[in-house]
Amino acid sequence: GEEFILKTKATYVNSLQDPKDRWIGAIGYPRSDRIRLVVLMPPRNPLKSFRLQTAPSTRDEPEDYTGPKRLIESDDNLSLMWEVPNPETGFVYSIVMEW
Repeated sequence: GEEFILKTKATYVNSLQDPKDRWIGAIGYPRSDRIRLVVLMPPRNPLKSFRLQTAPSTRDEPEDYTGPKRLIESDDNLSLMWEVPNPETGFVYSIVMEW
């Protein structure tokens, strides 16, 4: 019954190889105050482009994210941080990447 902080860290090694699988995401949970996604790319694969998307659930087609955001991109395209303030419960927030 008390508030707590939940942090999830994941490392994907040799994954995301197929272009249709080149995305990461998170789901908004009740009373979440933010979602923060951080992408660190290997030097040989800098990001060429990315899209921010959202969908009401995992069963819905994602659309471009147009809500409030905090976005930090590195000059060398090797890192990206996207913070979604006050994510909606059950919504999926994803970064679709190309390198």
